[in-house]
Amino acid sequence: TTWGRPYVIALLNDAFRSMHQRWPNRHPGIVGSLSRLGGGRLRPHRSHRAGRDIDIGYFTKEATRKFWGVPGYNDIDYARLWHFVDRLESSGQVAAIYMAPHIQVRLYYYAVTRGRADQKRLDTMFQYPCAKGAKRTLIRYSRGHRDHMHIRFDSPEDLDELTS
Repeated sequence: TTWGRPYVIALLNDAFRSMHQRWPNRHPGIVGSLSRLGGGRLRPHRSHRAGRDIDIGYFTKEATRKFWGVPGYNDIDYARLWHFVDRLESSGQVAAIYMAPHIQVRLYYYAVTRGRADQKRLDTMFQYPCAKGAKRTLIRYSRGHRDHMHIRFDSPEDLDELTS
């Protein structure tokens, strides 16, 4: 059984609902691992222990995609991906989003050209291009995220014992 903290599920539902209202006829997205009910190790993950981590497949232009797979650069729907990430980031509750570098680069350029985000905000969000190797940006590289993004939500103070 998979499980997520209520505030995590509420934020995800809000972001998905907003995206689907704007693009009602596009593929809804593929949600993967969250956490085990009550916390603890969820194999094969090192995280996903406290209901605040989730894996989501990259949004593609395909209408009937049912399984994860490494999407081609041109298959990803960067408009929807930016909308989803922007909505989550605006909540102030996201600690990190792990994304493949080649997708991060293209999402960055989408945000610069059509995302209506100012450069100061983008510099705090994207590891690419200015903060290569930086750990404090919102969107960062971590191995194993070519076919999905991993979103980690902030942990309220009372959950410290579950996240260590």
